[in-house]
Amino acid sequence: MSTAAILGIIEGEILVSSEMPMFEQYYGLKCGDHFFKLQPSKARPKNLLAQLNLLDNGDFSNNLNPWQVVDNTNGVGVGKDINADWTLAEGHTGFIEIGRSTKKAQVRYTDPVFGDSLPVIGGMNYLFSGKFASHRCQAEVIVSIFDANGKMLSKHVEQITGKHVGGLQISGYQSIDTAIKMPLNASSAAFTIELTSHNPDPKTPDVSAVIFLTHLFFAQTSKTQDIEWTPRTSKASFLLKLLSQNSNILYSVRIAPELVADASHLEIKALNDANGPVIDSLALDSCDNVKVIVSTLEGNAVNIQVFGYSDDLNIVIDGVFVESIPGDANINKHCRVIIDKKYCDGQVHYIEVRDQSGLKTLGRDVQIFPMQLTPWSALQEYSNPPFPSYLAPSATFRYRALQQQLTAFQQALAKGSTDNATIARLARLPYLHQILEGGFGRIKKFQPLDFPKVEAPHVSVIVPVHNKFNVTYFCLCALLFATNKTNFEVVVVDDGSNDETLDLPTLAPNVTYCRNEVAQGFVRACNLGASHARGKYLVLLNNDTEPTVGWLDELLLAFDNFEQVGMAGSKLLYPDGRLQEAGGIVWNNGNPWNYGRLANPWDSRYCYTRQADYLSGAAVMLPRTVWDQVGGLSDEFAPAYFEDTDLCFKVRDIGLKTYFVSNSIVYHFEGISNGTDVKTTTGLKRYQEINRPKFKRKWTNSLHANGEEGKNPDLAKDRGILGRALFIDYQIPKPDIDAGSYATVQEMRLVQSLGYKVSFAPLNLAYMGHYDEDLNRLGIETIVAPFYLSIDELLEKRGGEFDVVYITRYSVAKDIIDKIRTHAPQAKILFNNCDLHFLRELRVALSDKSQESMQKALQTRNDELEVMRRVDAVLSYNDVEHAVIVSHNLGSSNVVKCPWVVESRPAEQVPSFKERNGIAFLGGYGHPPNAEAVEYFIREVMPILRKKLPNVVFNVYGSRVPKTIEQLATDDINIVGYVDAVDEVYDTNRIFVAPLLTGAGIKGKVLGALAHGIPTVLSPVAAESTGVRSGLDCIIAKNPNEWADEIARLYQNESTWNEMSINAQKFTDQHYSFKVGRELMRTAFEAVDIYRTL
Repeated sequence: MSTAAILGIIEGEILVSSEMPMFEQYYGLKCGDHFFKLQPSKARPKNLLAQLNLLDNGDFSNNLNPWQVVDNTNGVGVGKDINADWTLAEGHTGFIEIGRSTKKAQVRYTDPVFGDSLPVIGGMNYLFSGKFASHRCQAEVIVSIFDANGKMLSKHVEQITGKHVGGLQISGYQSIDTAIKMPLNASSAAFTIELTSHNPDPKTPDVSAVIFLTHLFFAQTSKTQDIEWTPRTSKASFLLKLLSQNSNILYSVRIAPELVADASHLEIKALNDANGPVIDSLALDSCDNVKVIVSTLEGNAVNIQVFGYSDDLNIVIDGVFVESIPGDANINKHCRVIIDKKYCDGQVHYIEVRDQSGLKTLGRDVQIFPMQLTPWSALQEYSNPPFPSYLAPSATFRYRALQQQLTAFQQALAKGSTDNATIARLARLPYLHQILEGGFGRIKKFQPLDFPKVEAPHVSVIVPVHNKFNVTYFCLCALLFATNKTNFEVVVVDDGSNDETLDLPTLAPNVTYCRNEVAQGFVRACNLGASHARGKYLVLLNNDTEPTVGWLDELLLAFDNFEQVGMAGSKLLYPDGRLQEAGGIVWNNGNPWNYGRLANPWDSRYCYTRQADYLSGAAVMLPRTVWDQVGGLSDEFAPAYFEDTDLCFKVRDIGLKTYFVSNSIVYHFEGISNGTDVKTTTGLKRYQEINRPKFKRKWTNSLHANGEEGKNPDLAKDRGILGRALFIDYQIPKPDIDAGSYATVQEMRLVQSLGYKVSFAPLNLAYMGHYDEDLNRLGIETIVAPFYLSIDELLEKRGGEFDVVYITRYSVAKDIIDKIRTHAPQAKILFNNCDLHFLRELRVALSDKSQESMQKALQTRNDELEVMRRVDAVLSYNDVEHAVIVSHNLGSSNVVKCPWVVESRPAEQVPSFKERNGIAFLGGYGHPPNAEAVEYFIREVMPILRKKLPNVVFNVYGSRVPKTIEQLATDDINIVGYVDAVDEVYDTNRIFVAPLLTGAGIKGKVLGALAHGIPTVLSPVAAESTGVRSGLDCIIAKNPNEWADEIARLYQNESTWNEMSINAQKFTDQHYSFKVGRELMRTAFEAVDIYRTL
């Protein structure tokens, strides 16, 4: 057996030593369930020790005094903090007390790890420094250097003069700095303090002599003075240990923190025998009860709150260790970390706080480190244009608005529709942007605003205003700048203004202007505006806002995506980018909360559409019919406050729902209109407290189930649900890329329809832009980094909230089932196997006649069936696979049918036979059976088909087309590749083919084609378990000649084509509608004893 040792861990790098050559080829490091190969390490102590203090307890902050009396000399004692007058303020001071009769005294530094001397590196520069004082004596501080045999090589002596008496201030101490160039053969250093003279005070001859010392420092450095004192860290201790052992060969391993989270120890084991003997092991600290909060950046400093941890902390930025915070006796503390200037670049950075080993992440956050500390508001107020617009908190949204404006202009150019109005809209963008970046405080002159004239607006945006025209003008510019697809009119209600607001009809002639001669307040102003509005939908918008790109379109989507929606509200941000409100909670005592106030607006908790108790009237939309039905804003809350909360309750009182829309983002300069002080006796803000009891009195009977104020707000915010489901897959669904993603989205929608809030966690926790946003629009919370770093962390923190965990793919399930059982024992585990992987692999092995492939398939079978035995229910699309699972696992697997949902195209929208040409196949080519199918069709079927249908083109669609298929392109084989929408496939081609030879599961592409009404020719594998009837809903072909004959017959016979098109859609309506799928999903829930569904 080889001799090896885990030396320790430094900055997350696990160092291993061994004298055995090529040790890394035979042994590895085991951490939990993971095995890691060893790599030769470049780590050397001399490269890492620079600037690190090597002296323990140099400030005497703990009670283990490392200075010991030599030879136990009588009359000499050591300690710390002799009394309050002679101890550093906010610090500690060591002392050596020498009795009046003692003529000779010596104390020596004795390290708790290394004893009487510290290891050093020959040839390097070192510095010893410290603060000293003495009463009634003089002494010497001696640093002695020795070789490996204990022979003294040099001696460095400094005098404690007695001229400094110490005390509360560091200035009362003598500074000693001793620069030492180590001899090449130096091995260790020892430190002593020796009494040189004892000078009793004649007035107090019985009082002892005292030497004071503090801030002792010894480090490898080229500096000779003015070194900043730091305590010894665990890193320095470990490096000294490494130096003293003089290991022959070093190896290292770096492990991602998420893989170490649950590990209790590290082990060295043979690579080929994971269950064999342990060569060496190292216990890891348990951090189960540790909590670390990384606060929002303040200037260039991060505040860190630590609970339950006293050891050293490591600060890591973007994976790089940047600072170590020494531990102390306090397990609860506050630390302030100054960010190194190299990171202050205006970019997003990832901050971690790790334990003393650097392996385990205790807390983390993602923040933008400023490239300068001047607030944007200060730049606007005290600087002059041109402003650095890229620093504005809303710069991202303004960029997207510009991008969409330019894209629209480019499309107009392509269509030849660039009239004068289009060019004028493009020309106004620089001016609008200048207004927005300067802020309303800088607007002195008001240029005309050319809102388009809208004859039949879909939306009316009602903006109530009272004076402060520069604020209103800013808002109007933002409305013009932020692009939206929907057409809208703007209705400005002048509520008794006497400033430039009166000129608005001239400045913006296409804005509807109405006026109260005497100010009536927000309630009556909005009601007046609604009476002048012409839109199908009404939006109330405060004038102290900046709506961003797409804000209106996103609000409208809520009415399309959900049933019985009566009102929708935007996510509100403060001007500095922090969250102001993500919907509101009204507790059972009637008090409302702005959920998420001052939080990070991109945290997943605030980034999905959901029902909310109330929506701020600063930006809210409702249909005109609903507004009229509830009577608009209630006059009892005039002039303002609680009117928007009351409106939400009125909407729900007529059976409709109120939704917070996370993707509709509006910046709100809160308080500009009405102030922020609720205690004022003048101004509108005072009505917030006046109207509070009115609201409670009116709606008290609707509040009983709303929860106790402040209790579990992250759960209380989700209204209108019966339970919670967590979906886990290997990545975020991409429905335009693969059928499996489409299926996942539909299954989440089905679970939502049963009354469950759905959260989706990709195994890689990667944010994928619009794919995440598309799910968020559907009300699905997407869990992404950095807000969670691993599925383990998600389960540890939130496992207790889920009723169901729905896992897709056995490769995902096998590694997380045990963790779900540990952290979410109440949750039922539903497992969707997509298809039987082992069945697909067996078919390939039989086709290839490969014994190696067969062995792999059999191993997959064992693994896959084992996963199915460990879950509460298995969902299978395929009746054949259902039978296979039951036959293998007998009664140990609870198998239910998994729904597949397709929405049939309305028959009148299906393009006709004569409008189509060509033959199509669609598939994702990351899935091997699809590539195999295309190659088979081109090789075996096309030569025959060319004779029957000359010049008919075979169009190959789909993502990730390999070069092997691209090379098959000819005049009648068109390799199209990825398309944005499947309509291009199903609506332009006359025949769809699915010549699959292998595979398993249900074939989404087939059902998609049937639902779109395109006649389809299938292989038996493609038709498997769909329930299709050959000759009626489709045609099933078994060999190349059948393929060619049936395609030619369908392609040329219009009446047969029409009949099959109609039958295909009837078939999918009957078997694969959302309604049918919902009942199948309900059955799956009931199979695991969950009967509480809508």
